[in-house]
Amino acid sequence: MGRVFALKVIFENHKDSMRHQICTEIEILRDVDNPNMVKCHDMFDHNGEIQVLLEYMDRGSLEGVAIDQGIAYTLMVLALLLTYMIH
Repeated sequence: MGRVFALKVIFENHKDSMRHQICTEIEILRDVDNPNMVKCHDMFDHNGEIQVLLEYMDRGSLEGVAIDQGIAYTLMVLALLLTYMIH
């Protein structure tokens, strides 16, 4: 049996500067190898949509789970900074 992946699609049309920022952050996430984070395998630009190929997590979605957005954002930024410093 082949590998199973998840596909995250970012639908909206973004200004070039925002699109560049999103793509840069996804490129950094591709280099993150941490067992506590979902692995980002690749990114595609398809008809203006940004599609992100992710590790499939079989325990369901976090949608509806209360997550403090400030803490989540801070943790994401710290993970990106650590990855940048390592490479």
